[in-house]
This record gives sequence, C-alpha cells and structure tokens, in this order.
Amino acid sequence: MRALGYISFGKSEQSFTKFSQKFALFCEKGNHANLGFFGDDKDINSRTEFERMISHINSTSVGYLVVVPDASHLGDSLQEQVNRILELDALHCQVICDDENLPDPLQSAMKILSGSGTGSRRERIREGMKAKAARGLGLGKPPYGFMVQFDGSFRLVEREAEIIRSIFKMYLEENIGVRTIAQRLNDERKRTRSGNRWSMVTVRDILRNHSYIGTYQRFGLRITGNYQPVVDPADFRQVQDKMASRSPGRRQFKNESFLLSGLLYCGNCGQRMMGVLRKQAWNTKNGDRKTSEYRYYQCQSRINRNQCDYRTVKAQVIEEEVVNQLRQNKINTDQGSINLTDHEIQASASKIKSIDRRYIDYIRMAASGAVPLERIKPALKELESTKSQLKERAAIITEGGFKLDEVIESSKAKIQKENWENLELSERIKIINTLMLKATIRHGNVDVTARG
Repeated sequence: MRALGYISFGKSEQSFTKFSQKFALFCEKGNHANLGFFGDDKDINSRTEFERMISHINSTSVGYLVVVPDASHLGDSLQEQVNRILELDALHCQVICDDENLPDPLQSAMKILSGSGTGSRRERIREGMKAKAARGLGLGKPPYGFMVQFDGSFRLVEREAEIIRSIFKMYLEENIGVRTIAQRLNDERKRTRSGNRWSMVTVRDILRNHSYIGTYQRFGLRITGNYQPVVDPADFRQVQDKMASRSPGRRQFKNESFLLSGLLYCGNCGQRMMGVLRKQAWNTKNGDRKTSEYRYYQCQSRINRNQCDYRTVKAQVIEEEVVNQLRQNKINTDQGSINLTDHEIQASASKIKSIDRRYIDYIRMAASGAVPLERIKPALKELESTKSQLKERAAIITEGGFKLDEVIESSKAKIQKENWENLELSERIKIINTLMLKATIRHGNVDVTARG
C-alpha cells in the first residue's frame, strides 16, 4: 500500500531521524511503498508540514496509509487528534500508529487521554479481546453475511451472501447508486439481519466492508484470508475507486456550521435538534452526473435512539422563521436574563463539560469498533459547533467594557435585513447567540425565547 510518514518532533532532531528510520523499516516489513515523510517541530507550534502532506494527498487524488508514532503526534488535544484523523479519512487515507500493541489511532488517543496503564480491569479485558483478534476470532456481532461458530471462527451465511453479491453487482455492473439499491432491496421485501429496511448507510457500509474479500480488521489489526471471500478482490477495488470518484467532498474537510446549533429544541421530546448536511449524487436519464446538498435539522433523540416521531425540518425554512421573529419581536422575552449573567456563565460551563463527556463517549465507541467512525462524524461536528458557540456566548457576557443590554441592542440593529445579508455566517451565529436563548419547534410552529 502507498504509505506516508508523519511526526511532530521536539527540540532534538534525534526523534525525527529515529522515526524516519522506523518508518522505512515499517514499510519494508509490511511491503508498503515508502512515498514520503513529513515532520513538524512542535516547539514552533505549527502544522506546516502536515498541511503540505494534505496538499500532496489532494494533488495525487489517491488514498494512502499514513503512519504516525502515536495519536499525540496529530494534535495536543483529543479534538485536534480526531479532527486530523477525520480529515485524512475524508481523503480516503487510513491512519495507523507504529505501535504493535496499539496500532489503532483512536485507541491510542483514548489511552493518551486517560493516561491509564495496563493494570485496570478494563485494560485486562481489552488485552484479552486483542489476543482473540490477533487470532482472527469473532468479537461481538459478526459482519452481515457471516456467523460466529462455537470455536470463534466465521462461517458464511449463503442467504445473506447472495444479497451482498447482488449489491456489488448493482453498483458496479448496473451502475446503480446506493439510494436506488436500497430502494430495490426494500421493494423486493429483503431486510437487514435485524429485520429493518435497507438504507443508504447500510448499503454503503456493505460496499466498504473489507470482510467481503476475506480481510479481518479489528483493534488496528488487519488479517487477510480470515473470512471466506464473498466478492472478487478486483471487483471490490473497483467499487472503492468508484465510490471515491463519486465522493463530492473528497478534496476538502469542512466543519459545517448551522445558524441555530445548540439553540433549537424539539417540542415533541425536549431534546436538542442537530444540524445535518447531506450530499447526494445521482445519474440522470441521459447519463449526466448531478450533485446536490441538503441542510436540515433533526431531533437528536431520533438520530441516536430512534425514540422521537419528529422527522426533519429544512434548515433554510426554520432559520428564516427565527430571524423574522427576532426582527419583528414576535418572541417570548426572558426579562431576568440580563441579571443572571453569572448563572448563565456557570450553565454554559456545565454544558461544555457535558459536551466533552459525550464527545469522549462517541470516540470510545468508535475506538472499540462498536460503531464506524463514519457514522459519528455528524454528531462530532455538531458537538464541536455547539461547544464553540457556548464559549462565544460566555465571552459576550463577560466581555470587558460592555454591558449585555448594549450588546443586545447592537445585535438587534445588525439582524435587520439591510445589514444581515452582508454578514458572514460566523458573524450571524454570534448575533443569534446574543439575541436568543433558545427556539422550540413543534408541529411546524416555532417558539423563540430571546434575551431581555
């Protein structure tokens, strides 16, 4: 596989030289093509070489194996480390740590965060699971198309394997998109293992799963020939190339912001609404390739637990309604909010801590293999956006030389149409966070609670 090395080194050049040699040995042992090595000086507090590596990956339009000593070289915080892993993942690159005991970068990041040794019960359990994984044995629920036998080995489930083959055939030979494939399977009354309808996500997960060419992946380990292959490796590679070429966002990694992130609540269940961006691509009847983006808000309890009946609301519709209500003062005013600044700062700090805990929980789930990293990307982005806005709101309240009511009056002027349309999204978000405490939507009706 094509491999690139990256390190963030200290004052001594020895660490840079030592890892460059280790990287060369890693490539030689794994039969990887050594295509470059990048290193940033952590004392300069710059990621110039990391950005140069990203530019190189973009210019070649192919995926790489990116090797680092451990996750700490990707950033000083868990969020920085995860964001760089996601950035590389968006470019179809796999990150791996040059550590035989902990090659998975997310597990490496969690270990660095906790600072735990190997003596805890959790660590002993994990070591036992890693030992089973090293033998290619089943851990937890097996991939669709396989079952785990009494001795821990995998056996093909032919009925499910036939569906897998048909999915690959429809995508590769019939040139059918994942949405249409899901629809066809549902029309044929075929169901997933859990008895649910097929979706774009479940079809996409099938197409990306290396298990179907016999490769076992768990805890950063990669064992070829562990499963009975379901599809031909050449066909699988063509599918990956085709999916990569159709990915509209492969050249950029953006943290999409939503105007009402952290402020919009579901009136059905009381949970926060999450901003979601969907990018769709399809073929027209005349063979042209079309792409489009859809922005909307969806209740978190429905996304995470499927426990709310409320579906979605288009982002543009709800955002315009909230802005119009703020302009026209068709709102509920929290008259005591100006006098409760200390309380709100404390509440924001508490919410930020809660967001940090949820963020860590998501990463822990992905690190354990319980959920693919791809599945939690929207949730991670939403948490980051909400945390950023809470910090900005607290800064507005505590900003030296200003009174909160003066800031509110200034923001009321800026939200008027003649001024609003000339503002960047980041400035609009600050204004909205200054003027309102929250908005609740129920049956299409929006109730805005503003500051006094």
